Amino acid sequence: MIYSEKVLSTLWRGQPVDNDLVVLYVPREGFFPTSYTVMIDGKRCRRSTKLYNCWTNMSQRCLDGSQQQQKIKSYVGCTSNFKSYQEFAEFCYNLPNFTCLDDKGNPYEIDKDVKGFLTKQPSLYSKETLCMLPKDINCFLTCVQKHNEKLTRSTKGVIQEYGGKYNVRTQDVCGDGERKIMQYCSSYQESYNYLRNLKKKQASFLAEKYKSSIEQCVIDFLNNFDLDVWEKWTYEKWENKEVKK
Repeated sequence: MIYSEKVLSTLWRGQPVDNDLVVLYVPREGFFPTSYTVMIDGKRCRRSTKLYNCWTNMSQRCLDGSQQQQKIKSYVGCTSNFKSYQEFAEFCYNLPNFTCLDDKGNPYEIDKDVKGFLTKQPSLYSKETLCMLPKDINCFLTCVQKHNEKLTRSTKGVIQEYGGKYNVRTQDVCGDGERKIMQYCSSYQESYNYLRNLKKKQASFLAEKYKSSIEQCVIDFLNNFDLDVWEKWTYEKWENKEVKK
């Protein structure tokens, strides 16, 4: 079947497409396409759909000794309850807010961390742990591993020491998301307290901003956001994990 090139953006959002240049490839056993062929400069180029890429990335994260696990230790021990791409795709297409766009026109992203935290299943991809989040919230929640005992890289923010003073740098999610907030403090504890209070305000701002297009459990999570609890939970996913060969 022939479709319009609009399918490149509308496949993720589940919108109908026109009849033109794109050919979709659907496995015999299912309905949801895994790839498409589009004519570019008179040549056929075959590419995987975005949702199929999500499936393959998730599968790699759950594969012992995979490149994904070697790169990011928190993926060690991850498992999935989805038995096939078709089951995964059908569930995702029916998730609340799957077709939503943020204020910059970006489609929402598939996330397991918020519901994984709420259900105490941090390493499981399942129908109980997946939800759709705007990029703003996903980035806000992104953490990276502590790089030493003294300083900590916090949720989309970093504390750095310069000549005995501490510099807090983080994104201004309450503004355009691009500008950086910088705050100089005289001690590490002062800088962390500043960051913790700032993150609580930012979480409440995001809950209000997206309250009409995210699930209630995510709104409640953001309104009760605690940086100490979130970082402890996040870092526990890194600790004592070894990649299997």
